[in-house]
Amino acid sequence: MLKKWQTRLTVAIVAEMRLRMQEELANQYLVGVFLSVLSMDLVLKFREQNRINRRIQPGKNRNVKELKRRKAKKQSAESIEKKTATTQIWLTLLWHVSTGLPWAWKSGPSDSSERPHLQEMLSELPDHSLITADAGFVGYDFWKSIIDAKHDFLIRIGANVKLIKQLGYARGNGSTVYLWPDRTARKNEPPLVLRLIVIHNGRHPVYLVTSITYKKKLSDKQARVIYQYRWGIEVIFRTFKQTVGRHKLRSHNAENAKMELDWSLLALWMISLLVQRELVQSGEDPSQLSPARPIHLQRLKNEPQLSG
Repeated sequence: MLKKWQTRLTVAIVAEMRLRMQEELANQYLVGVFLSVLSMDLVLKFREQNRINRRIQPGKNRNVKELKRRKAKKQSAESIEKKTATTQIWLTLLWHVSTGLPWAWKSGPSDSSERPHLQEMLSELPDHSLITADAGFVGYDFWKSIIDAKHDFLIRIGANVKLIKQLGYARGNGSTVYLWPDRTARKNEPPLVLRLIVIHNGRHPVYLVTSITYKKKLSDKQARVIYQYRWGIEVIFRTFKQTVGRHKLRSHNAENAKMELDWSLLALWMISLLVQRELVQSGEDPSQLSPARPIHLQRLKNEPQLSG
């Protein structure tokens, strides 16, 4: 029954959660819609092999190890590759920085890529969102797709990104840079006009690139603060893995595991929003969000009570 109504229910709940974030957490939400992107993978343990082992009769098949070895040897390369792809789920999560809550996510096999996942979620972002991410979310086509969707980005870059200065394509200042790969220039496609921001983390400089070229809209100081906030997503990942207990999913097949992943994230989203709302109503700082205790109390409430 849950499988039948999965899509309709999740779409309705996600829409309601986003609306409640805007209404009940208005002060945090209106600070700015800053969304952060990271990814993680969750290992799924299947138990088909255990079922096979239970069918083995110790009296009739004494050499169990040999039987397992022969069975493994018969598996084709295709079946091994399929099993590898379905024993892990790659999750790409959009995290709303100013509220500390999830916003959207995409999942797929372990060989998935975060960038296609993010491109699929661009339509779910609020208007004129700022996407901040670590190195890895780079590339002309990828950045252009964000700009074409009328969003902006603030992304750390490494030595693998070649930027051009003093191209003379657009009016700028000393921090104006361009991304214009050779293959793009040969196609007569325009360069991307960007802004380079250099910050220091105490040990070495960190290079950030943003599509917001005007400092009045996004100052260097604001960019540094926003990028530092991005690390808060690790808290929600740790909560999901450890507190919610979803470091390893419990389902026996990929389809059920996908449902388990979605509903686990929805449950974490709901209880985190409830905690944030209570903190706001009591006049406390909502940034002190910690869903661990409410989750623990809810589990105690649902446990069967034993008498005498």
